[in-house]
Amino acid sequence: MSKTTAFFAFLCLFVLLQPCFGGSNLENYPHITKIGEEVPADYFQPADTIPVGEDFDAPLSGARFTPYDSNPFDGKSSSPKVIPIIPIEVDNSYSQVQKIPQDFTGFRIEIMAVEEPLPESHDIFFQHGNLTVEKLNEKAYSYTLGNFSTAAEATDFLANFLQQRYPKARVIEYEEGKRIN
Repeated sequence: MSKTTAFFAFLCLFVLLQPCFGGSNLENYPHITKIGEEVPADYFQPADTIPVGEDFDAPLSGARFTPYDSNPFDGKSSSPKVIPIIPIEVDNSYSQVQKIPQDFTGFRIEIMAVEEPLPESHDIFFQHGNLTVEKLNEKAYSYTLGNFSTAAEATDFLANFLQQRYPKARVIEYEEGKRIN
C-alpha cells in the first residue's frame, strides 16, 4: 500500500472515531442513562437559534423599505416661502437686428416689409442671422438679409431657400448704403 493511501485511511479512521477517544466531544451528545428517558428540550433547539419571526418581504440585502408619505407637508408650517429675485446681466452689445452700413454696395433680400416694427420675440429673429432693419418711411419697416455681390446670386438664393417660406420676398439693390429699387 502506498504512503498516500495509508495516510488517507488513517485520517478517515481518526476523524470517524475521534468522538470515542475524548470526553470533551461527548458533551455534544445527550446523556441518556435510562431507557425511555427524554432528551432535554434545549438540546435540539437551543433558545438562541429559534427565530422570533421571519420577514419574507424584506430584501436579502437587509435594507428596509420606507413607504411613500402621502402627505409630506403634514405638520410643516404653511407660511409662504419667499424666493429672492436675483438680477442677471444680459449682454446687449450685439443686437440681433443690424442697420445697413453707409458704404454697402450690393444686393440683399427683403423677406418682410411691415407697417410697425416687429417685437424682439418674433420668429424671424430666431430663424435667420445677419438680419437688418431699414425704416423706409414713417409707416414702413423693411427686414432684409444676405450680402450678395450680384443680382444673380441673390435671385438664386431667394429661389432655392426663401421663396416657399416668404412668397413676397424680393431682391433689393443698394449703392453706398442707399436703396436703388
